[in-house]
This record gives sequence, structure tokens and C-alpha cells, in this order.
Amino acid sequence: MELGKKQLDIVILVTFFFISTLFVWKFKLNNLITTFLYLIVPSIYLLIRYERFRKRILVFALPLGIVLSIAMQYIADYNKVWIWPIDPSLPTIFTHVPLESFLWFPAWAILLVAIYQIFFDFTHSSQKPSKNYKWFIVILFGYFLAFTAWLSIGSPRVEYAYARFFALPAIGPLVFVLIKSPALVPRFFKFSLVMLIFLLIYEIIGLRLRHWAFPGEYSSLVNIFGISIPIEEFVIWIALGGASLASYFETFMDDLK
Repeated sequence: MELGKKQLDIVILVTFFFISTLFVWKFKLNNLITTFLYLIVPSIYLLIRYERFRKRILVFALPLGIVLSIAMQYIADYNKVWIWPIDPSLPTIFTHVPLESFLWFPAWAILLVAIYQIFFDFTHSSQKPSKNYKWFIVILFGYFLAFTAWLSIGSPRVEYAYARFFALPAIGPLVFVLIKSPALVPRFFKFSLVMLIFLLIYEIIGLRLRHWAFPGEYSSLVNIFGISIPIEEFVIWIALGGASLASYFETFMDDLK
């Protein structure tokens, strides 16, 4: 029964994604509406359909999304890692933090965690957070303290900021988890492949419609369908972003199994 439900939901989600892509492209929808279609609607759908996972997903994704909304977005915009959104629909706070980020980052985290938890992680035995969850909050708090310290010393600009600020937090935990629990490699690979397809299409649409841009310094650029994407964006966010998020989830919310 559960398997049939999941198969139906996969069909619904994939169909909705491709229909949304056609609408976004045909009507040149703005960043806010695209975020709503690509991230928020599927997140709400999954949270309603799988109520038993709802608390577990939100307890992990919301704190993460809120911290990323402020700290990552500010650092990225200030250092010209990316400009997002180019034409904000909502006001900007703290100079470099558009209010859209308070929708985008939590919705991104909720959707990816929900997809991982529901469709890929079949071994969870408890809906309670792991005993490591307290360290997750400590890490988020530490990351935010480091961000405020960076602000307090005058917010110095950093060359190649994408790699220097975001590579280690994204790739380090993933490497740790895969060494500690190699049985997760096949699952993470499948999840990353699905997320790569989704995020790559999202990336190309976003750049084509000028929802965001990459004006900074990067190691190199990858050209895909005539679109230039920084190699850091392709590796850290598109190719490994799903597995990286799953590694945090497994470590701090689940059981590394």
C-alpha cells in the first residue's frame, strides 16, 4: 500500500515539475513565483501526504533554512558569489538579505529532506531526532557566531569566496559520513543523481530568465546548453548538494544506516 502511494506521488511530483517548467518558461515567471512552484508547493504536498515524517523534517530543515537565509545569503551577495534575486519581489533587509531567501532556503531544505526521507531512506526505525541533534543546533549557532564575527571585523571581501566559504561545510560532512557508513554510498548516489537532474534544470531556467547571476571569481566555468555555470556551483550545489544535505540529516537526525 505504502509503495503504491509513493509511486503515485513520484508520478505526481515529476509531472508537476515539468508542467511548472513549461509555465515558468512560456510566461517568463519571476523568481518568487518560480520558487513557489518548484519548491513550496511540492514541500507542502509531501508534508500533508506523509504526516508521520512532518515534525522530523521541519525540526531539521527550518533551523537550517533560517540560518542559511541570513548568513549564507549575506556572505554570497556581499562577496558577489551570486546575485539573487536580480529583481527582488520582496524588500531586502540587512542590505544583502532579500526576504525571498526566507522562503527559498527553508523550502529548498524541506523539499530535499522530504524527498530523501520518504523515497530513499527505508531503514529509519524511529521518528525521534537522533541524540546528535543537539550538536546540529550547536553547529548552526557556531556558524551564525562566525558570521557575526566576520561582520564585526568589517566584513572583508574574500577572493574565490564560493569555494573558500562553502566547499568545506558542504563536502566535509559528506566525506565523513561516507567513510563512516559506506553502506550509504549507493543511496546517496541515487539521491544525488535525482537531485542533480532537478537542480540542473532549475539552474538553467533561473539563469536563462535572469532570476540570478554569477558575477564573482570562480575556479572555472562549465558550459551546459549555452549556459555558463561556475564549477563551484555545479559541484557544491547541483551535483553534491543533495548528498551533502542528506549527510547532515543522517548525522544529526537519523541513524547513519
